[in-house]
Amino acid sequence: MSAVHFSFRTLAKQNLPRLLAALFAILAASSLSAQIVETGTITGVVRDNTSAVIPNAHVTVRNSDTGLGYQYDRRRARLYVSPPLKPGNYTVEIDVPGFKPVVERVRLEVGQRAAADATLAVGSAAETIEVQASGQLLETESSTVSNLRTEEAVKDLPLNGRNFAELIGLGAGAVPAETQITSVPYTMQRGDTSFAFNGLRYQENRLLLDGIADNDNHNGLAPIVFPPIDAIQEFSEDIADADARYGRGNGGTVNLVYKSGTEHYHGNVFEFFRNSALNARNYFDTASKPPLRENQFGATFGGPVLFKQANPKTFFFADYAGSRLAQGQTDLESVPDVKITSSGYDFSAYPAGSIKNPKTHAAYANNFVPLNDPLIDPTGANILQFYEKYASPNVAGATIANNFLYNLCAPTTETLST
Repeated sequence: MSAVHFSFRTLAKQNLPRLLAALFAILAASSLSAQIVETGTITGVVRDNTSAVIPNAHVTVRNSDTGLGYQYDRRRARLYVSPPLKPGNYTVEIDVPGFKPVVERVRLEVGQRAAADATLAVGSAAETIEVQASGQLLETESSTVSNLRTEEAVKDLPLNGRNFAELIGLGAGAVPAETQITSVPYTMQRGDTSFAFNGLRYQENRLLLDGIADNDNHNGLAPIVFPPIDAIQEFSEDIADADARYGRGNGGTVNLVYKSGTEHYHGNVFEFFRNSALNARNYFDTASKPPLRENQFGATFGGPVLFKQANPKTFFFADYAGSRLAQGQTDLESVPDVKITSSGYDFSAYPAGSIKNPKTHAAYANNFVPLNDPLIDPTGANILQFYEKYASPNVAGATIANNFLYNLCAPTTETLST
């Protein structure tokens, strides 16, 4: 047994570098597979004026926000395909000896395979043809039916409670799902966060945040990690014929990506405040309106990791969002109508003969219980004192039922950050 143990330790020491390399490769591969679903690719075919495919095209794809470029030399392949790219704005520079270079601008969406074909004209390399803008591109690379919610749509469209998931309900065939725990406080505060697509069960949905699964598998209340809208770059909503790489079920697929830092520092600070000053009165609010104090605040900041670095390669982005809500609710209850005096307890507001001795069942005269009654329980007496001091009847015209109106305020706190 000891010999086997010794040989195992010796083998582990001799192969430690290889084991560490294998472990690193496994972790890198798992990270890559988790991240690949939110990236996109740019592909295309380079032709001349006769529509013949041009060989030996040099293609450079450059991110307009970070300045990072990816070069691709197309040798014998009929089309070029970029490596996986983050969603954003890109410039595609195509250069072939003997032809005028072409620069085309492409807006790459989350999980999209964008086609950027180019037709080159014979000419000098000193002349460059730049395609500034083009019409709405027809999706020729995928049969998926999807909707895109851009950063502008997420920030500018009115959202009650700043809940990005409400935008999911704007898609065709999407309806709010009736989940099991709709009374959970965070669900009540955020609103609808789970939807059913095209009549399918909401448990079949696939929700991804930066390529990582974000489903609450037990109750379907998604997402678990709830991103603040100021940190969302965009998200796509695939409602039919989603790509097989997403896996899971045949429901809708929501693919969301966080913002990333750019080559310039950017940030913002925000505060949204709401109170009951402009609220209308409830029908039962005869005394005062229920209090409402809601604060939603936070900040974002991103940019290159190293300050003043030429051609930065590493970027960061951080965000924080907080919510503080104190909301009152008008409630109508029935409380004891009693007047406590130095000689006893006066229940004269109740019908005559309704207050009786619990032992003899004899009615107290004038519904008055004397203070020296041996059947008076100290705990019950303290409760009556509490009612008289803090919850005495306050509804005009009411006697023994529905005679106390009050506003219950329940504060809630939520913090979101990435």
